[in-house]
Amino acid sequence: MVPDGPRGRAGGPSSSSEPLSSIQEELRRWGVGDLEAVSVSGRQKEELAKYMYQLAEELRDPSCKADAQEIRRAEAVLLLGLRDGGDVIGMNCGACGSRSCEEMLQSRTVGLLFPGPTCVLRALDLGAAVGLVTGSRPVLSRDRRAMVRIGVAAKRMGLVKSDVVLGILLGGPGGR
Repeated sequence: MVPDGPRGRAGGPSSSSEPLSSIQEELRRWGVGDLEAVSVSGRQKEELAKYMYQLAEELRDPSCKADAQEIRRAEAVLLLGLRDGGDVIGMNCGACGSRSCEEMLQSRTVGLLFPGPTCVLRALDLGAAVGLVTGSRPVLSRDRRAMVRIGVAAKRMGLVKSDVVLGILLGGPGGR
């Protein structure tokens, strides 16, 4: 069984995906282990797909409906996120648009999809994690995309606590 939902609650079977703990361990080895990783399958996966239709109406984005269909075809959805997008590396690099990390932290607000600004260097860690999962597991990742809309839906449903979340489809018909 693959852990399902926040904090590893057990869920439905996912025969082609490896245990979530294995993915988390690999992310730690690569230096991006401070990210949240949650696998959603079974009933929660269906609830996520249903919520995508609500999101389509709210955002006036028909792509959410197509994503819902893809979620239903997948065996599971891996959610990867920045646990605290307001956590900073502390380099005062300015890539976020602020003069300093402290200034960025003081300017954080809640946006339509995610709170921000987010430390760009920490966001790069999220991108590296997506690349590790989709690039090193061609059989595991269904279509090699990190899907923002799925992350938004998962966050709003409370499946993850992260500020910025991406969804990756795992297994199912057409998996590569």
